[in-house]
Amino acid sequence: MPKSHSRVRDEAYLKTVRGEPCLVCGKEGEAHHITTAEPKAMAMKVGDNWTVPLCHPHHMQLHAHGNEIEWWALQGVEPTDWAITNYANYQLAKNPEIVEHFENVNAKLNKVVADSRKEIDDEW
Repeated sequence: MPKSHSRVRDEAYLKTVRGEPCLVCGKEGEAHHITTAEPKAMAMKVGDNWTVPLCHPHHMQLHAHGNEIEWWALQGVEPTDWAITNYANYQLAKNPEIVEHFENVNAKLNKVVADSRKEIDDEW
């Protein structure tokens, strides 16, 4: 039996993307799914985690252009970076205990680095 590929579907996340500034011009955006972010699947749009804000004129321009990779290159924008960062931040905001955990880990690492620097300075 073929393995099914599930795609992220998250209407609440799409609402957070809608209204964000367009990645090209900064005007209010609507959610655009980056069509090249995941392998093509029969009649399946990429996951909602791969959405970026584009104002309506730029959204229509992209679809009219036809070649999404080329269109983004012409704009000088790398949309997948924004999508990855924004979706990660959205997930962190939904799970504040993860943020607290990483803050604790970061504090411990900073202490180790500071202690190591102090040892090096003391040796010199």
